Amino acid sequence: MFFLAILLLSDKPALMQGVIMIGLARCIAMVIVWNELAKGIASTQRAGGFNSVFQVLFYSVYAYVFITVLPRWFGLHGAAVNVSIGQIAKSVGVYLGIPFAAGS
Repeated sequence: MFFLAILLLSDKPALMQGVIMIGLARCIAMVIVWNELAKGIASTQRAGGFNSVFQVLFYSVYAYVFITVLPRWFGLHGAAVNVSIGQIAKSVGVYLGIPFAAGS
């Protein structure tokens, strides 16, 4: 998604950032769908759990790196993100961490 965003949307930074952020978000819902199709195999359930944990722990770091650091490597200006890594982590913790903890 990162390469598609910089290739196709480099002239529209806001859209480019949105596509990058969507690409960084691992889809936990798809893990649930595949788990259902596989008739509840335990390894798929563990993969969903690991996916949730990694998303909570690392999404804020990935978002910062892919939106502010990496675009400069490709000759684009890094985004002036007005959000700190802590704020992104807090948001991810609320939207993913609370449901994950409640489901455990």
